[in-house]
Amino acid sequence: MKSEIRDILKVYFRNNLLAARGLANIPQDEMAHRLGISTRAYTALEDGDSCCGITTFLSFLIHACPDPNTFWEELLELLKEAEQV
Repeated sequence: MKSEIRDILKVYFRNNLLAARGLANIPQDEMAHRLGISTRAYTALEDGDSCCGITTFLSFLIHACPDPNTFWEELLELLKEAEQV
Protein backbone atom coordinates (compact mmCIF):
# COMPACT_ATOMS: atom_id res chain seq x y z
CA MET A 1 0.00 0.00 0.00
CA LYS A 2 2.88 2.38 0.77
CA SER A 3 4.17 2.28 -2.82
CA GLU A 4 0.63 2.76 -4.13
CA ILE A 5 0.22 5.89 -1.98
CA ARG A 6 3.56 7.20 -3.23
CA ASP A 7 2.53 6.60 -6.85
CA ILE A 8 -0.81 8.37 -6.33
CA LEU A 9 0.92 11.33 -4.68
CA LYS A 10 3.59 11.49 -7.38
CA VAL A 11 1.09 11.71 -10.24
CA TYR A 12 -1.36 13.95 -8.40
CA PHE A 13 1.34 16.35 -7.24
CA ARG A 14 2.89 16.50 -10.72
CA ASN A 15 -0.45 17.29 -12.34
CA ASN A 16 -1.17 20.03 -9.83
CA LEU A 17 2.33 21.43 -10.12
CA LEU A 18 2.00 21.71 -13.90
CA ALA A 19 -1.44 23.30 -13.59
CA ALA A 20 -0.29 25.81 -10.96
CA ARG A 21 2.73 26.87 -13.00
CA GLY A 22 0.55 27.26 -16.09
CA LEU A 23 -1.98 29.30 -14.16
CA ALA A 24 0.75 31.52 -12.74
CA ASN A 25 2.35 31.75 -16.20
CA ILE A 26 5.87 31.48 -14.81
CA PRO A 27 8.96 29.57 -15.99
CA GLN A 28 10.29 26.48 -14.24
CA ASP A 29 13.08 28.36 -12.50
CA GLU A 30 10.61 30.76 -10.87
CA MET A 31 8.41 27.91 -9.62
CA ALA A 32 11.51 26.13 -8.33
CA HIS A 33 12.47 29.29 -6.45
CA ARG A 34 8.97 29.53 -4.90
CA LEU A 35 9.30 25.94 -3.70
CA GLY A 36 12.87 26.40 -2.43
CA ILE A 37 14.38 23.75 -4.69
CA SER A 38 16.80 23.73 -7.59
CA THR A 39 15.55 24.05 -11.15
CA ARG A 40 16.95 20.58 -11.80
CA ALA A 41 14.96 19.08 -8.90
CA TYR A 42 11.87 20.92 -10.10
CA THR A 43 12.27 19.62 -13.64
CA ALA A 44 12.49 16.07 -12.26
CA LEU A 45 9.15 16.63 -10.50
CA GLU A 46 7.49 17.94 -13.66
CA ASP A 47 8.93 15.12 -15.75
CA GLY A 48 7.65 12.54 -13.27
CA ASP A 49 11.16 11.32 -12.53
CA SER A 50 10.87 11.98 -8.79
CA CYS A 51 8.32 12.52 -6.06
CA CYS A 52 8.26 15.51 -3.77
CA GLY A 53 9.54 15.45 -0.23
CA ILE A 54 7.46 16.80 2.63
CA THR A 55 9.18 20.21 2.58
CA THR A 56 8.52 20.69 -1.13
CA PHE A 57 4.97 19.43 -0.67
CA LEU A 58 4.27 21.98 2.07
CA SER A 59 6.04 24.78 0.16
CA PHE A 60 3.77 24.08 -2.79
CA LEU A 61 0.66 24.31 -0.61
CA ILE A 62 1.84 27.56 0.99
CA HIS A 63 3.45 29.36 -1.96
CA ALA A 64 2.05 28.00 -5.20
CA CYS A 65 -1.18 26.03 -4.85
CA PRO A 66 -4.14 28.05 -6.14
CA ASP A 67 -6.65 26.27 -3.87
CA PRO A 68 -5.14 24.18 -1.05
CA ASN A 69 -8.54 23.06 0.24
CA THR A 70 -9.53 21.56 -3.11
CA PHE A 71 -6.05 20.06 -3.45
CA TRP A 72 -6.46 18.22 -0.10
CA GLU A 73 -10.04 17.13 -0.79
CA GLU A 74 -9.16 15.63 -4.16
CA LEU A 75 -6.02 13.94 -2.83
CA LEU A 76 -7.91 12.39 0.07
CA GLU A 77 -10.59 11.13 -2.30
CA LEU A 78 -7.96 9.46 -4.49
CA LEU A 79 -6.38 7.80 -1.47
CA LYS A 80 -9.75 6.55 -0.21
CA GLU A 81 -10.52 5.09 -3.63
CA ALA A 82 -7.17 3.28 -3.63
CA GLU A 83 -7.93 1.75 -0.24
CA GLN A 84 -11.15 0.25 -1.58
CA VAL A 85 -9.46 -1.51 -4.48
